[in-house]
Amino acid sequence: MNIDNDTFAFTNNVRDYDGVEARQYMFLAPPFSVWHLDKSMMTMPLLLIFALWWIGSLTSAYIRNYGMSFQWLNLISAPLRGVAHALTSQFPIAVLTTLGLTAGATVVAILVAKGHIAKATVQILIISVVAIMEPIVLHNQLDDILSPSGLLAKGRDVGVSVAAGLNGVDSPDPAREADAMGTSEVTYQMRFELEDLNFGKNIDRNRQCRADYSVGTKSQDENQTLQWLKICDPAAYHAAENPSAAQIATGLLMILTMIIDLIFSMVFMISIVGAAMNAVYWGFAALGSVVLGGYVAGPTQTIAIRSLFHGVFSAATMAGTVIFVSAYELFMGDLYLQAQGNTIQISLVAGIVELVTLFQYRNFRRGWRSADSRTVNRVVLAAKNGVHFGYGPGVGSAASVGGGTALGMGTIAASGHGIGVIRAATAAAALNSAPWMSWLAGGVQNSLQPLSRVQRRTTRTQGNIWQQLGGVNGPYVLSMLKVEPYLRVAQDAVHEHGADTIRGVVATIQGIRNLDQSASLGDSYGPLVGAGNNDYHLMDTVWNAWSTVKRGEEDETLKYGPIGRVASAMKQAEINTYRLINGHGDELLTAAHVEILRHAINEYQGLNSDRPVLEPLEQALADRYLYNLPGPDGTYMNKRQFVMDIKAMFEGEDPSGPLAGELMQIGGNREERRIRARRIYGALGVGHARIISDRMDEVGRNLGDHQIWRQLRNDISDAMDTDARTSGTELIPNHALHPYDSRRPENPGWRGAMAAVEQHLQ
Repeated sequence: MNIDNDTFAFTNNVRDYDGVEARQYMFLAPPFSVWHLDKSMMTMPLLLIFALWWIGSLTSAYIRNYGMSFQWLNLISAPLRGVAHALTSQFPIAVLTTLGLTAGATVVAILVAKGHIAKATVQILIISVVAIMEPIVLHNQLDDILSPSGLLAKGRDVGVSVAAGLNGVDSPDPAREADAMGTSEVTYQMRFELEDLNFGKNIDRNRQCRADYSVGTKSQDENQTLQWLKICDPAAYHAAENPSAAQIATGLLMILTMIIDLIFSMVFMISIVGAAMNAVYWGFAALGSVVLGGYVAGPTQTIAIRSLFHGVFSAATMAGTVIFVSAYELFMGDLYLQAQGNTIQISLVAGIVELVTLFQYRNFRRGWRSADSRTVNRVVLAAKNGVHFGYGPGVGSAASVGGGTALGMGTIAASGHGIGVIRAATAAAALNSAPWMSWLAGGVQNSLQPLSRVQRRTTRTQGNIWQQLGGVNGPYVLSMLKVEPYLRVAQDAVHEHGADTIRGVVATIQGIRNLDQSASLGDSYGPLVGAGNNDYHLMDTVWNAWSTVKRGEEDETLKYGPIGRVASAMKQAEINTYRLINGHGDELLTAAHVEILRHAINEYQGLNSDRPVLEPLEQALADRYLYNLPGPDGTYMNKRQFVMDIKAMFEGEDPSGPLAGELMQIGGNREERRIRARRIYGALGVGHARIISDRMDEVGRNLGDHQIWRQLRNDISDAMDTDARTSGTELIPNHALHPYDSRRPENPGWRGAMAAVEQHLQ
């Protein structure tokens, strides 16, 4: 289901990281059918949930992106500039300026004559500032506020730059960072959440699925998109074709987080637009007040000062709001990158963070408004009463300043009662922090604070838990000591292969796995970074490749685990190479799979390096099996029957197959034959490992030779067959690594693809 139509064409700039417009997103579901009412009944509420979530999330993303882009400022700037020009054109500027300067000079002369030197000095400074600001304000007529390089735009740029700097960006470009934040928001909070709702997982972690899904969404072809997903991720296709109650529950959670996010976006965008309108309002106030009375002490001069300062504070308020929004966006982007597919969990965290941010922002606005009022009032008082320069009491004295008032501020009086309250509060604070007071209160620190006893209980609880964990030498602390050997493994890998190389990353993961079989893939992240690896894209690629091989290894039905891992790695190396040949693959991912295959084979060979010493007849039988050699009579052995006979002899029975005569010739009594059969049995596993290892060495020397790769596949297939025969299991056709048909020609694109891969393995 898709909702895209011309109604939402204005949101065409709301896109994800693949350039897909958010208005094109669709919910992939089976069509309504009376023959599948169970699916249809599940699909109907999911479509309703999708529609509600889609319109809310799209609105939130558009509001935030549109507000941060400041495109709305272009809509109002031209009319406002026209009004400002019409207003100032009515003023006789030259006459008013002359009158204002004359009146201001007269006031200064009177103040000097009365001996109010401080106030006269302040008035001279104010007249000078007004004289400088008047041509700027009247000539540009709000350009300094509304232009692309004006006060508002600079406030936005400062906010984005500060937030990006806090996130580790050295030289942030505000416009580019704003666009990147919008793209990240759509990707993480719409695309990933929709994938979780539709497929129960984040399919973008599979590069092929990501590309197919993006192309299908742009084309709005639901059926074709489902068919592509069926190929690249059958589990996602199955989830889309079989909607469940779990998806409905996921959708309800998504609607909850969407509502919080929509409120968050509206509050902050209203704040940004409101701060901009305040700046415009005070800009208009400055136009009139500067011209009509900025030179003369009194109400008009007070309004002029307030207009200028409040305009600056409005831009600063907007910058602070942008910092809040930008820091949140960058923080959530980093959080989603670390989520490893847990999108819904991170969305719930994002909702909580948004609620906390709203409360914090409310406190920030209160404090900022208070700071705005206090600062402007102090400036106005200084302009009204002057500053005391030591000429004796008068208008500029401290007493005069303390007892003065500003418009809208009220009286500030340092009365004896106020001093008494301050002294009492200071004494209470000293009493609260005194050590002897803590002893009298039963060991409660800062006992006059309301939560001091809760803090004491918390501290005691933490101390008890720490003691139960064994303290410094307890199991909790000792469990973290494993990080040090992990780091040494990563440092050795970097020393041998270099930093930010596929060989170094794979060697680190393999080395940690050799140290601790229970170590997870995530345990390698910290050591890799600590050893000097900074290419996160390369590390992500290797992790994805390793995870794919691991899943394939777990799906194998082979009895012996190491050969199962080799088989899985071989399949992935071939699959990604063919994708690269067909133009849909990734060179870096293919190189990672080739290196993982090499390590898997090295591990397999290392576990099978204890080569038994065989008698000539025993060696001949093992070689006939391993190398498919004919016997003395020119016939080839039945390998399955041969393994059955070896197992029978190992269990103390006589062989019964076509090779029974030759097997009985190894001589000795039943117990000696059992020992000899066991040696042959072990030689088969060691032989396969040696053959595969030697073949991989040939591949390493000539990576582009497809024939050697085909021989390697055949060798691995033989080892898998031996595992199945010795364990008595059957290979599942989907898992079997079938040998190549020698009659088929080599792939002509193999050498070119491997030439590109080899560049990443240098």
